[in-house]
Amino acid sequence: MRQLLNASSILLFSILTACGEPGEPPAPPGERGSGDDSPGGGIDPDGGFDLTPCRDLPSAAMTVDFSGDGERLLVGDRLGTSAIDARTWAVERTAADHRGTVYGAALSSDGRVAASFGEDEIVRIWDAPSGKRLAESPKIAGITAFARSEEGGVILVGFGDGTVKALDPASWEERWSVDVGEGPVAPLIASPRGSLFALGKDRGTQLRDARDGRLVGETTFGDRVGAFSPDGTRFAWAEDDDVIVFEAKEGIPERAEVRARNVVQALALGPDTGAVYVAHPSHIERLALEGGAVEMEYPATFSPRQLAVSPDGSRLAIASQSLHVYDTGSGEVIYERFANGFVWTHDLDRTRPYVAFAGAGQPAEAWDYETGARLRVFPRPPGNQHLVAFHPSGELLINHDGVGRYYDLEESDPTRTVTYETDEDLPTTSSSDPEWSGDLRMSPDGTLMLGTHDANTRGIFRVFDAATGARVATFPGFEGNQTAWVWSPDQRLIAVAGFAASDDSTIPTTYTGIAVRVHDAATREVLHELVGHEHPVRTLAFFPDNQRLATADERGSIRFWDVETGELIEEFLERSSGGAGDIDIHDGEIALSPDGRYLASAAANWGLTPGHTGTITIFDIEKHEPVRRLYSFAEANMGNVSFSPDARHVIVGGVPGVRVYCLGDSPASPSPAPPPR
Repeated sequence: MRQLLNASSILLFSILTACGEPGEPPAPPGERGSGDDSPGGGIDPDGGFDLTPCRDLPSAAMTVDFSGDGERLLVGDRLGTSAIDARTWAVERTAADHRGTVYGAALSSDGRVAASFGEDEIVRIWDAPSGKRLAESPKIAGITAFARSEEGGVILVGFGDGTVKALDPASWEERWSVDVGEGPVAPLIASPRGSLFALGKDRGTQLRDARDGRLVGETTFGDRVGAFSPDGTRFAWAEDDDVIVFEAKEGIPERAEVRARNVVQALALGPDTGAVYVAHPSHIERLALEGGAVEMEYPATFSPRQLAVSPDGSRLAIASQSLHVYDTGSGEVIYERFANGFVWTHDLDRTRPYVAFAGAGQPAEAWDYETGARLRVFPRPPGNQHLVAFHPSGELLINHDGVGRYYDLEESDPTRTVTYETDEDLPTTSSSDPEWSGDLRMSPDGTLMLGTHDANTRGIFRVFDAATGARVATFPGFEGNQTAWVWSPDQRLIAVAGFAASDDSTIPTTYTGIAVRVHDAATREVLHELVGHEHPVRTLAFFPDNQRLATADERGSIRFWDVETGELIEEFLERSSGGAGDIDIHDGEIALSPDGRYLASAAANWGLTPGHTGTITIFDIEKHEPVRRLYSFAEANMGNVSFSPDARHVIVGGVPGVRVYCLGDSPASPSPAPPPR
């Protein structure tokens, strides 16, 4: 099915509130599955998963759909579906509880209810503003397309054998079934007004009535790319570079035919009866139906997957991994966000609900993780980016190749620039790569920066003056590699981790000299060397009391140490090992809650879904018990994990950007239910 959907580049469906008003669903299977800012919510009473992200900041864009009033935009990608306020562009909510890739999503005409369908073969219907799940279907095997008819009051599903069925959205019982011919049905597109729907099949298109499946009209033209006009009176279908616009009525008479300049990958119609929007590999064109002239071009960063025109015709939304929204008349960009590379690190402001991050090869961004509003996108100078960090003053520091730039979020230009002192006087171990690769950590008071080395000074830590960039101190690191470093909250201590040597393979499996060293931050004297981890330590975290240090290695072993004595307090979590079934393979990404009562540990799990799932387990440290389990379906790879200052959110880096989990008032309430088998 995935291959078919990718080939057609479209899976469209529309829904309505016939399944029930938000909060009053017919026979819902669970309260919700996409996060809740209220205390304690989040567990499905049928024993489902505990919690999935409440916001993806940002997400990729594979599908787009405007609400009937144009005030909400639904953006879907393979990890989840986000409801976006089309006036402020804030991410209101993300629904991400499909057990696998999300294939498509769409809004009801009033924009209050959204639906999605995914690799788990389940249709989910949810309240768009809050993310609360309203209903879900049983598994429906073999689906190749999905839609929901507003006036027909049914869910439409197409299958690979050429069958289309209408299902009751409350009972999921079959109302009618028709055989539309050989070959898979894809796509199914329900009219936004009325009971008609269009379907694609092998070399042909049909228009039917969703109330009884009656055939309204048929043509042999069409190759699985189509769209309705916002008022439902017209629909367009494409075959190679030809586009025909039909009247959506008995016999489907042709209104116009136009030839595009390339193969059409996606289509959209606006309220203007004289034009059609066609997507090509690098851009979108608005073609005049009279003569076929190109009236406007709209660039896209990648191959467009889906288009949507707002009901008033003023805006064009393009899903092409990146999201672009244009003014249809002027061609000017109204809003856009680009697909992020992997986000390894992020940072949170201490007093405001702000998160800053930069994906691989992408500019830094700042977001409000409570409201979902994007605050700033910062210009990206050339070179490698190694740090995005909030200063205690509220300024944001962004480092590129040995230069730090401080930004006020309200100002466009940097407030100050710092050039870090080079290491020409330090001993070198290699001259093959002179490029700066220093990854720096800001001290709690914002006055100092702690870094590792550049490529020519391996094994040396440096301390810089954060205001001037002057190097104020150096001290030895590890001969092999430095893997983690951190300041204590009171800035009295520095902890660093690394190893002496490893084997020569691309991905080493044997190491020697693995250790964690605790230094006096003022004198850089080694106070203790902590040994016992068998694999490189990936994360270091001081407890708020400044007396204990948590260490986590890449195989999931988590240990607590007394930093005054250097003694091991306990091995909190033993090394993870692979195996079939529901087993979390912890990877060394951990975070402590601000009060030190809870620990979050990221892991990958190969037993929950057909692929692999990312999990974050929140432990009550004193009780040695897991109290919550968070899920990132279809994506197990995670960057660093952090608690918000009020412990109401857990934030983790990943492929789409950062994923925000809404915990409510306490991460300890309620206890998680076991996952389904």
